[in-house]
Amino acid sequence: MPLVSSTSGFTLVEILVSLLLFGVIISAVLPPMITHFGLSRASEETLTDSATLQRVAEGLRRQWTDRTDADPADTSTETAGQRRLRRACVDTTALDIPADVTITLVDLTPDTTGNFTASGGYPLAATCGTERPAGTVRQVTLAFSDPAARPARLTLEFF
Repeated sequence: MPLVSSTSGFTLVEILVSLLLFGVIISAVLPPMITHFGLSRASEETLTDSATLQRVAEGLRRQWTDRTDADPADTSTETAGQRRLRRACVDTTALDIPADVTITLVDLTPDTTGNFTASGGYPLAATCGTERPAGTVRQVTLAFSDPAARPARLTLEFF
């Protein structure tokens, strides 16, 4: 009858060495994977924030290019959109602006040499205010209230 050899299987030293090698491989692969998942999450948040700003900007564009009659009793050819753009106002019932989004407007007025003079920034209003000077470009900046936490920003110019 043959004797069973006592050399079958792995020794404790072999198992410890294989666990050590496995740990070294994991420690080399794990940090880049964790960084990748963190960057993916940050990219997704930035993409979501940018989509929010673009949605608001598209709403502004629709408001300021509205071709309906501004005032049916008025005989001028001005449209509702032209009136809102000229006076920096919006119909708040038709435009949903998230509470954490700020909209700043600046009027850029050209001088005779072709340089622009910028007005001080002012907020968008629900009621129509004074008209902007003729020939100005309205610069609209959309951003979040806390730019350190949410740096997405969008700037548009309307003529």
